[in-house]
Amino acid sequence: MEQSFLEQYEAVRQSSGILDLGSRHKLKATGGDHLQFLHAMISNDVLGLGALQGRHGTLLRPTGKLVADFYYYRFPDHVFIDIAPSVADSFLQTVQKFIVMDDVSVEDVSENWGHLSVNGPKSGDLIRAVLNTPGPDRPLGLVQVVWRGEVCWLIRKSELSDEGFEIMAPASSRDDLRKELVAPRQDFSPVVITTQVADLLRLERGVPVFGVDMNESNNPIEAGLDDAISLDKGCYVGQEVVSKATYVGGVSRYLRSLSIATDQPVTAGAEVVVEEGKRVGHVTSSAFSPALGRTVALAYLKRDYAEPGRRLRIETEQGTYDAAVAQPFQPADQRGAIH
Repeated sequence: MEQSFLEQYEAVRQSSGILDLGSRHKLKATGGDHLQFLHAMISNDVLGLGALQGRHGTLLRPTGKLVADFYYYRFPDHVFIDIAPSVADSFLQTVQKFIVMDDVSVEDVSENWGHLSVNGPKSGDLIRAVLNTPGPDRPLGLVQVVWRGEVCWLIRKSELSDEGFEIMAPASSRDDLRKELVAPRQDFSPVVITTQVADLLRLERGVPVFGVDMNESNNPIEAGLDDAISLDKGCYVGQEVVSKATYVGGVSRYLRSLSIATDQPVTAGAEVVVEEGKRVGHVTSSAFSPALGRTVALAYLKRDYAEPGRRLRIETEQGTYDAAVAQPFQPADQRGAIH
């Protein structure tokens, strides 16, 4: 029986929740020049990345605007790219335009893979029980595991909780592996969580989603994707614009986490104002947080109003609510509150 929204939410906070990420696309880059080529395309370092290690990256246009954000992982003979389905085609079309004489091939191998996310304070116990390994010792590290004769890849990664993992398994094994992960344990019972629960959890942690909180009109600096950018790797597509935004003029607005004094989500596009009624930004997504007792949101704010602790107001058709800029991209218990 499927657990309620609150039961799923509490499972991730107290125990372990399993999210199916199978809709995400998997791209595989190979060829004698694939590392050098991707290094010149992606905003983060590729050549300096160790084997079986991953990073967050973006692909930009020459204007510095986003094509996509994604995670990429270096294997001995290829780079594996985990990307949202809404931008996978744009990524492929963009990189194909730059392949001229390079020995590079980038193909979509999504149908070969299942993708599961394990989140919560008991996720490590669950991984040890099912896969017989403590997992990688570094964030975005990978280890190979064999489950029922099938080779799987375990990644230390979670955008929904302090501790978590992702499992890449052959598509034919995904359903059986998911059943094994949610089987009751001696001292806890993992549950499957929905994308709606995952959306609340990522908002509590200030994690943006492409197509919701950012799109091709944004650059990575204003979208808060600092971890996806290397400032010392050298040239890549869009690098000059990003460098100027970082070291010279900055950007006019930033994506920030908000804490809003209401028990209802606010509509995307709701205006953020200051006391004198001046419009200083807009909300991109929000959800009510049972743990915090208020709504959490992401919003673009003009630079002068984006500092943590700044008092703001949210104007909606239902009313006007007090809000504050929370510490961006922090766990829920470190976020700012409205008193």
